[in-house]
Amino acid sequence: MRFLSILPLLTLAYAAHYEDCKGCKVVSTDGGINWGVEHKKWCIINDLNCDKDAEANQCPGFPEYPCCEECEVITEDEDGQWGVENKKWCSIKASCTEAEDLESEEDSAEETETTEVEDEEPVFCKNPIITDMYTADPAPLVVGDTLYLYTTHDEDIIENDFYTMKNWYVFSTKDMVNWTNHGQVLSLDDVEYAVDRAWAPQAIERNGKFYLYFPVQVEIDGVGGMAVGVAVADSPTGPFKEVLGKPLVFEEDWVDFDPTVFIDDDGQAYLYFGNPELRYVKLNEDMISYDEEVGIVHVEMTTEAFGEGRLMDDGEQRTSYDEGPFFYKRNGKYYMVFAGFRKGQENEHIGYSTSDSPTGPWKYQGVLMTEEGGIFTNHPGVADFNGKSYFFYHTGELPGGSLFHRSVCVREFKYNKDGTINPIDKCKPHDEL
Repeated sequence: MRFLSILPLLTLAYAAHYEDCKGCKVVSTDGGINWGVEHKKWCIINDLNCDKDAEANQCPGFPEYPCCEECEVITEDEDGQWGVENKKWCSIKASCTEAEDLESEEDSAEETETTEVEDEEPVFCKNPIITDMYTADPAPLVVGDTLYLYTTHDEDIIENDFYTMKNWYVFSTKDMVNWTNHGQVLSLDDVEYAVDRAWAPQAIERNGKFYLYFPVQVEIDGVGGMAVGVAVADSPTGPFKEVLGKPLVFEEDWVDFDPTVFIDDDGQAYLYFGNPELRYVKLNEDMISYDEEVGIVHVEMTTEAFGEGRLMDDGEQRTSYDEGPFFYKRNGKYYMVFAGFRKGQENEHIGYSTSDSPTGPWKYQGVLMTEEGGIFTNHPGVADFNGKSYFFYHTGELPGGSLFHRSVCVREFKYNKDGTINPIDKCKPHDEL
């Protein structure tokens, strides 16, 4: 099933296809109907069975975010105030703020002078970016006045109850609001050694050429595993052509995937990849081969470098790094952003580490995005564009979405003066600021 833009569908002609909401949170009004979202699906607010005066319905969150029992505010955004109870996000009730509002009014009456305060500029947030197909694993690339976003594609029909991914797409924007779909840029059919799994790619420009690094499942000389290939194009929108006829990297295991590529100021290019450990090669200037003398380097996975992760059934203590690295440099500092599992968590968070060198040693800096409201996987992408910084990720929140039907989102963020980054909140479903 393919989805068109959501709001145009919400008309009386389609009302019969939607169930009544159990709650009363109005998300949108269209065609004379009040619409809500419950369990990540659109529903209709039915006044006949909706008690709008009930306290549970005075919370700003979706039904996925219940009312907090207490009134302790952890954070707030344009949608309301939020707390954390039982290790999950909850929504601060309207009754919690009534006393505060009354106290504020009393304080205002006692003031002899008033000061005007300018509203803060709203933070740009869009969930999802693409609404007519399932996309995941965002990898941004800025070229001139345009941001290109390379993604994977979750097929509508799931095969073998697993990720069904056969090609890669690219989208572009000049303003972060309007996006152009340039279509498929490469598929498994274009890679003769590929067996399956068109997973997370990344592209980069060098000397007027564009290089797309992609992971695929292979079977070579009877040995199966994951490998990284490379395709080349004259344009960021392709068409890309696989150029080696064999993988660029294959170690006869299932670790070599999710490539991220970076060219340093001295011209040296690096290709990082790996799950559940981080590996890298130093690419040659041709970008389709690597320094054989250095070879494939296996990064030492320590909690100091990547944080404390989950304890495996066999007793192995993992770091919080698991997959999906995104490598970049900003103001002389190297950043390694990644998806992985924190201790005691079953879904992926996004964490990050920094270094003063492109090859480490790395130092874990903390959480960039928490697990709440997400799905089993996540995947980061970071870009500075038009004077602002943007964080890309994916969820399963496009209607009909799931673990195997994901959608790419983006949120603006800011760096602290020391280069660190505070945790970044996910956009609420269908946010667009």
